[in-house]
Amino acid sequence: MKVKFVDGHKIRMSIDTDFCAISSWKRVEYIPKGEIWIDKAYRTEADWLKRMHLFEQKLLPKMKYSEARKLVCKKFIRKAKIIPRFVLKTECREGLKINYVEGCAVRNYIDPKFVLGGHDLVYDYIPKNEVWIDSCQGKKEAKYTIIHEIYERNLMKKGMDYNSAHDFALAAEKYERRKDGAVYPDD
Repeated sequence: MKVKFVDGHKIRMSIDTDFCAISSWKRVEYIPKGEIWIDKAYRTEADWLKRMHLFEQKLLPKMKYSEARKLVCKKFIRKAKIIPRFVLKTECREGLKINYVEGCAVRNYIDPKFVLGGHDLVYDYIPKNEVWIDSCQGKKEAKYTIIHEIYERNLMKKGMDYNSAHDFALAAEKYERRKDGAVYPDD
């Protein structure tokens, strides 16, 4: 598969709000056949991300996503007695602790699938009332990730399931992106 480095922010502002660090033609129709796209913000992890992505793609036709995720974690998490410090900065919003984290460290030692952000109601390794934001995405993208994570978490706290809350959070995020100039194919 051919690797192409792309501007993830530009893709999320024009094609796919849900584009993460890596994807391929097997997952989304806008990526040409035989290509893997990696957000250039994750360039230093490209080889590792590609290996993980290809491993996961082999598993998915044979099993549920949750089962494949467990095997990905087992294969790609580094064993360490002490996990390196990875929280770079902390702030509070809406009663939540927002931690800007070194995503590479989280991917290596805790969760290889962690990209952009997450919160305690989805990931059991994130402490209660916390949202983690991957710092490698940069400030302008982190703005939308925070909107997404807080919105999704608020809906889940009210009892909504993750998939539905994620969809609503994507819509809220897309709304904010449009206010900042994003234009999508269906606009």
